[in-house]
Formats: sequence, C-alpha cells, structure tokens
Amino acid sequence: MKAGLSLKVLRHAVNSNSGDSTIFPESPHLTIFKRPVVSRLLNAMSLLSHLARPGFLFCLPSLFFVCLLPLGACASGETPTGNTLPKDSTKISDTTWVEDSVVVYTQPSTLCIIDDARLDEISGIASSRLIDGVFWMHNDSGDEPRMFAVDSNGVTLAVCTFDGAQNVDYEDMASVIHDGTAWLYIGDVGDNSAGRASVTIHRLPEPEVQTGWRDRALTVAVESAVFRYPDGARDCEALIVDPRDGRIVLLDKSTTSCAMYAAAWPGDGEEAALEHLGSFRLPFDFAFWRLVTGADIHPGGQRVLLRTYNAVLEYVVPPGTPLRGLFDSAPAHIFSTPGLIQAEAVCYSRDGRDILTTSEGVRPPLLILRHAY
Repeated sequence: MKAGLSLKVLRHAVNSNSGDSTIFPESPHLTIFKRPVVSRLLNAMSLLSHLARPGFLFCLPSLFFVCLLPLGACASGETPTGNTLPKDSTKISDTTWVEDSVVVYTQPSTLCIIDDARLDEISGIASSRLIDGVFWMHNDSGDEPRMFAVDSNGVTLAVCTFDGAQNVDYEDMASVIHDGTAWLYIGDVGDNSAGRASVTIHRLPEPEVQTGWRDRALTVAVESAVFRYPDGARDCEALIVDPRDGRIVLLDKSTTSCAMYAAAWPGDGEEAALEHLGSFRLPFDFAFWRLVTGADIHPGGQRVLLRTYNAVLEYVVPPGTPLRGLFDSAPAHIFSTPGLIQAEAVCYSRDGRDILTTSEGVRPPLLILRHAY
C-alpha cells in the first residue's frame, strides 16, 4: 500500500460492518474486542492515525463518519460489564496444545530506527538465516526491484538489486532454510484492484553480507515463478514458506474472511496452480482490523504470525498440523504495536525467540517483542 492517504483504507473503513461479531472460538482474553463500544472507539483511533497524513483533507466526509462511530456506540445504550481493555496479551500463558508450549513476551519496545530515506514504504521484512541481527526488507510498489539488508542498529549494510526482475507490487517476503539452503522469497502479489490474473514470486539463495558493510551495492540473480489462483484475482499482502515442506502460502487481504492458498515451488520460469486451503476469520468485530498485511512462520514451523493494521497475532501450530489447519483455533497472543503508522511487515528473529515488526513511513521504528523466558 502506498504511503500517504490510502483510498483503499477509506473504502475498507466505510464499507466495514462494525457490528459483525462472528469470530474464532471463545478465548478469555479476546472478549473485550467483542464489545461494540470498545471496538468502535479503538477503531476510530486506528483510522484517525491513517487519516492524519498528507492528503487527509480529501477525506473529511469519511473522517466525520469515523468520528460518529464512538458516539453511535454510546447512544446504543451498551453498558460496560466491568472489565477494562488489557494493555496487551503479552502476559497470557499459551497452553493451547502441550504444557511446555507456554511462551511469554515482553511489551513491544523500539529496537532501532530504520535510518534510510529510501526505505519509506516497508511492506516486507525477514530475518537473515545466515547471520544474527540482520534483517532483509523491501518497499511497496513504485520502488525498484530490490531489497535492503539492515542491521539491528537501523544501518543499511547492503542494497541488492534483482537482475531482470520487476516490482509490480512487492508486498511480503520470507526467509527459510529448506533442503540445506537459506532461501529468500519475495512476493510480487499485491493487487489492490483485484485485476491480476496471476502473481509472481521471486526467490534466491540468501546473499552473504558482512556486518561491517555500509550501503554495499549488489546485483543478484533471482528465480521467478508465476502463481495462479483457482477462483480469480485476489488482493494479497502476506506470504509464508513452510519450513517443514517448503510450500508457499498466500493469505489474501479481505474484510470478511481470510482465504489461504498454497503451492509448491514449480521451478524457475514455471507456473503453478494455487490450491485453496480454506478461509478463517480474525477475532475482531471491526472488519478493517481483519485485513492481513503481513505474515511469518517460526523457523521450526510451530508458530505463525499475522500482521494487521492494529495488531500482531500469534497462532500455535500443534505438531503434525497440516497447512489447512494452521488457523483452526484462536490466536495464542494478540499484541498491540503503538507508534506504527501503517504496519505491514512482521517476522520472527533468526532463532525464533523474538517478534519484530515495522511500518511504512520515513524513519520508522523497528519494534521488538522479546521472548521473556
């Protein structure tokens, strides 16, 4: 999604059904999000953060509409029932499948500021599989076909241009070790107008970089393959690659239910038919919050992250669970990430212990949620 005011954001907001309460199975720490008054108040604040950007004067009617949401909730006569909004679910133990799966994260903090003016529309991030504290990032559509290697201080180590590739709409990336090779995948899968008959995914062995480099220019060869949906064009901003079998998973961006598609890598220059694995709902009443803007899977395959505009959700993957069952249960954790203007990128750290997320915008913070134990 482009920086500045997004017409797509407004369209999703205006067309959302904030009263829709069809969510995942019950989870005690999610009940607060089911209350219309809380949902509308929080959603108004979320949307205002999007509108307070260059060009927002063009959307004053929609701004007026958003401001009426909390008033309408209060006028509905809803009475709070005692609970208050939790700071985060970072202190909630996850015991959804085995006793030793309990994970606790710290509150999000700023790891660094990404101090590269060229990285102003970050829509994808992936941890290096070769070196600790290095992250690969790319911009949204409109940029060159390239990715950046950035260290944990926010310093750009290298800029890798993809030889012979194009950037129609890069939306997410993934890093994975499969068959002994550290691969990077870049999803040219964005389709705001749902008009692309097929999408392209590039992949390459991860380039080796050195922590002492500063803005080193590299040109790298990539493999490219075409992927076609079975049910027509879809807007998509989330890509994961399952380390268990190397299958590529795409998650579409929808205000209703999120559809999941998968295919194996067909080979350089080849085409693959995506399989529709099913759909699921994110546990938010307000439809705009259900838009999935990024994703990642744990290096061991046992956890999955989803990024939305308002939160990061982590799902636990029980051993032996097939791809189509990744989201059958409620998320184990939901984290709010304040300070991110338009969050579209999330990943695990190289060792899988920590969660990192960032957003579009000039000099955005790279937030980290550390594994507490």
